[in-house]
Amino acid sequence: MTESGPTAARIFDRGYRRYDGERKGVSGAFFTLYLATLQRILGLRRGAKAKILPVMSIAIAYLPTIVFIGIAALFKNKLNNGLPDYHEYYGTIIAAISLFVAFVAPEALCPDRRHRVLGIYLSSPLSRLSYVAAKLAAVFTVLCMVTIGPVLLLAVARTLLDAGPSLADLPVLLLRIVFTGAAIALFFSAISLAISSFTDRKAFASAGFILVSIVSQVVGAILGTAAHGNGRLGVGALVSTSLAPGIFAEQVYGKATIANFGLLPTIVVFGGVTAACLAILVIRFRQLEVTR
Repeated sequence: MTESGPTAARIFDRGYRRYDGERKGVSGAFFTLYLATLQRILGLRRGAKAKILPVMSIAIAYLPTIVFIGIAALFKNKLNNGLPDYHEYYGTIIAAISLFVAFVAPEALCPDRRHRVLGIYLSSPLSRLSYVAAKLAAVFTVLCMVTIGPVLLLAVARTLLDAGPSLADLPVLLLRIVFTGAAIALFFSAISLAISSFTDRKAFASAGFILVSIVSQVVGAILGTAAHGNGRLGVGALVSTSLAPGIFAEQVYGKATIANFGLLPTIVVFGGVTAACLAILVIRFRQLEVTR
């Protein structure tokens, strides 16, 4: 036998050693899972193919505002009446939101279930609830990039044209932008993860969201027009994933172009749909059997 053969193998009995490093507890485990999920959703540390859809979703949301800013710098006096109002921009980014929610967000949950690693996470300080919260926080963070960032850039574009808010109105505008964007991001995060909790296949989760979007649009159109015959939508339209962002935004910004049922009913229904989806998500993971 040579030295590299079987007789050269040696076994070292190291025994068990106590971990002497820093123990960060639940908060450390939560942040680690949140960061790992964020990286996976954005395709970081993965191949170029995994980055296409996340980058495309974000680019679609920002592209109109970037175009507005560019044109505003070149033709300052000609675009003043062409800029959309803040509440109108949310209808523009619905395509980016739908693309992200349908094809990117399922990455947060489905791979863990498919590879049966949920039990490994639960053997750490994480509980089922904190696991779900970390996943939700990661999807919510990326969606906020789509729902908040472009509208902030729109405020910059309007400022370049001297059509922006006054200094006194700026805090209220910023509050509306952040509140509206965060609420819409949470709304779609809850819907996406609730649908993804029923399957371990991303394709099925994507198909599920598309089906839910179609059905909700039909139901929302029926419920929204049943209550009003004056061309305005009723509060039932908020169950539609395509109509809800625009209606919610216009109510927060104090506009009444497509609906006039008030801010409070809007928040109640919009928040109720979000809460129902979050409840489904939590219940699904509480019932899920795993080996710890």
